[in-house]
Amino acid sequence: MVRTTVLLTAKPVQRRHRAAPCKKLDVGKLKCDETCLELQKELSSALSSDDTGLWPQFKTTVFNTAAKVIGFRKTRHKDWFDEQDCEARRLLDDMHEKHLT
Repeated sequence: MVRTTVLLTAKPVQRRHRAAPCKKLDVGKLKCDETCLELQKELSSALSSDDTGLWPQFKTTVFNTAAKVIGFRKTRHKDWFDEQDCEARRLLDDMHEKHLT
């Protein structure tokens, strides 16, 4: 006869780390003509050098210039309660104050 003892343990799940998503540019600002002209001027001056011949340099130059001129988006979606935000904030503060008392 043979007697054995077995210890079974589950391996922890190895989660893959995803790269952080790129920030999105605020392209809504391009509806303004002054912003478009400013972006065109900045891009023409940035791309005038010879070091943007390869795709990675070109891509980073264009992205950095656009980020400097138009910036990044602040929020993704407009909230449905933005119009009543001040009134809602006032009511919430009043409710919290009454709850604390």
